This record gives sequence, structure tokens and C-alpha cells, in this order.
Amino acid sequence: MKKCLVAALAVVAMGTIPFANAATVYNVNRTIGAGSVTGFIETDDTIGALSFSNITDWNLSIFSPAINGGVATSSNFGAGTFGNASLVTATATDLFFDFDASGIFGFWSDSSSDWWCLAGGLGGDNGCFVSPGESIGYSDTTGKQAEFVGYTGSVSFASTGTSVPEPGTVALLSLGLAALGLRRRKSA
Repeated sequence: MKKCLVAALAVVAMGTIPFANAATVYNVNRTIGAGSVTGFIETDDTIGALSFSNITDWNLSIFSPAINGGVATSSNFGAGTFGNASLVTATATDLFFDFDASGIFGFWSDSSSDWWCLAGGLGGDNGCFVSPGESIGYSDTTGKQAEFVGYTGSVSFASTGTSVPEPGTVALLSLGLAALGLRRRKSA
């Protein structure tokens, strides 16, 4: 039992408890002008800067009165690209986009006609037809912006909606339970 207690103390000292990687699902519920984007984005549970390979699944619906006759487009959208590794970062509870960095992160419908785009610091035509900010758009032959909201800095665009306990808190709880088990064993 002493070995378990020593192992628990080591985990507390490290400040983390090793868990197998699991997926984290972030809910998207954005209002952009008169439009909206709802659905989810799933990651491989990476915390910190994300590359596109860290995104494992998504399903989004976009709506704007200016596109599709005001009917929401819902599909497993195709996915866009990052301009650099620091554009999208993940915490245990949120996904953030850095609108001050150069690059884009976007999703578009299977027909590539409707899209949701987060664009940072590029200016001019960057594939999202707007920068820096968040937009809903559609394509004919040139691509058009239907809705837009400008942003600067790092902004949360998706959230788990739950709080996750700090690893140290979980480790301390484990240590307490181990100590109670040891005490119970000695008193028996």
C-alpha cells in the first residue's frame, strides 16, 4: 500500500494524471450578423495549438437569410486550412481563434457553395473574402459574403459547455482516497 501512496504523491508532484487520449466535443453556437452556425467540432483531446490533423469530426449547419432562400444548409461540411499553428488553440473547455494572426480556418458545404470562415489579419481576398473576422458566405462564380462580424485578438468560437477539473484536483482526490483505504486497512 505504501507503494500506491508513493505513486499517488508522484502524480501530485507532476501535476497530471495520465489518461488515454479521448475525443473532446466542442459545441458551436455562433451568431454572425443575421445568420448563425450551430453544430459541433470534435478534436483528439489535444490541449494547446492545434493542427488540422487534431480535428477528428464535425457537423455544422449554417443559416443566413441571404443564402438558400433563408433555409439552413446542414451537412458534414468540408474543412478548411490553418495559416499557421497558432491560429486555433484548445483548452479543456474552449476552442479559440487568433484573429490577429495570419491565416484562415473554415468549413464549407459539400457543394462548396456555402461556408463559415474565421479569418485573421490577412486583409483583402484570402479565400474567405473578409479579414479579420468571422463570416458566412456563398459562392456563385466569385464568392460572396452574406454575414460578417469583425474581431481582433483571441476569441472563443466553440465550447464544451462543462468545466473540467484541474489535473492536480483529481490527483489530490486520488491521494485522499488512497489514504482512506490505507487507514481502513490498518484499522481492520
